[in-house]
Amino acid sequence: MKLEELKKICELRFKDDKFINHNDIYELLKPFARRYHNDSTGDIVSEDKILFIQDRWGGTYKKPIFLDRVALECEVLKESYGKSGQHTFTLKNINTNEIFLIKGRNLYKYVVLTKNRDNLKRAKLLDEKHFRGKKARVKNKTNF
Repeated sequence: MKLEELKKICELRFKDDKFINHNDIYELLKPFARRYHNDSTGDIVSEDKILFIQDRWGGTYKKPIFLDRVALECEVLKESYGKSGQHTFTLKNINTNEIFLIKGRNLYKYVVLTKNRDNLKRAKLLDEKHFRGKKARVKNKTNF
């Protein structure tokens, strides 16, 4: 991805946000921009290689302290919808081989970039994901 494209994505995404400076997000993603080509925020499927930003927190549960933001390169091992319709991802950190879970609302909070891959297979997985998402939302509405 060209740096100008990345800067524009960050500016548009955070132009009305009082708490997030788009330049901070841009600076975190800039070193990886050449390897990640697509802005796939909202459309991540299994087997994608992704780059996203995660907030790191310290302190205690009752008194959390924001530490910093880090850019993580991960592979999506699995994605699913829970009973309540929340989107959950199982990710493997490419650098440390650590496997962890993350909710979609936290994954998509900033910007998610993906590497290019076979578009036909990805499109099929994306259609299946959207179908499951609609089904989960309908089921969630009927539960209330």
